[in-house]
Amino acid sequence: MGYCTTFVISVEDGDPSEGEFDRISHMLETYEDFEFWGDEWVASDVKWYDYNDDMHRLSKEFPQFRFYVHGDGDDSDDLWEDHWQDTEPTILHTQIVKFVFHQSTLGINH
Repeated sequence: MGYCTTFVISVEDGDPSEGEFDRISHMLETYEDFEFWGDEWVASDVKWYDYNDDMHRLSKEFPQFRFYVHGDGDDSDDLWEDHWQDTEPTILHTQIVKFVFHQSTLGINH
């Protein structure tokens, strides 16, 4: 069955030439069903089993760029960010904090 995640990838710390942009797009499109929107590549609800290997290859091919990857998984608390540069990932996990609103704590009387 598998676990679906939406991936959003952008380039940080650099401005790819048209040729580099085309090669990055081609590599991402061979990995998963990525589309380019604005200034980032998006693949929605995919099962990218080779994510680590593919991002390792992409960042090795373009070591001059840092790739920012945002992941939003099936579970509501599965949000994360990776930064890949020259085959090295920096993984950042995002924590969701939920606040419970109580009118009584605001001094509102009805």
